[in-house]
Amino acid sequence: MESLGDVVCCRAGAPGVYVDGAKVAALGIRVIKGRAYHGVALNVDMDLSPFSAIDPCGYPGLPVTQTRDLGLSDAPTAMGEKLAARVIHHLDHA
Repeated sequence: MESLGDVVCCRAGAPGVYVDGAKVAALGIRVIKGRAYHGVALNVDMDLSPFSAIDPCGYPGLPVTQTRDLGLSDAPTAMGEKLAARVIHHLDHA
């Protein structure tokens, strides 16, 4: 995946990935009866208007963005494959 440099960060109490203060990816885990359910969502190229009707992560007015608006032009499948490869790489080197 192309680099976004120093503008990528996280936010305490609001799991996800943020670029210039706008959420581009969500991370979640829930444990029920000893089973862990987890997931990741990366906003690639989508209609972001539904986010204006909710409070992302419980934060009113939290801006949401997508990789397309950040200048990354890969299709959703390609972005997913690149993200999966990066996660696997980091797990292998943890």
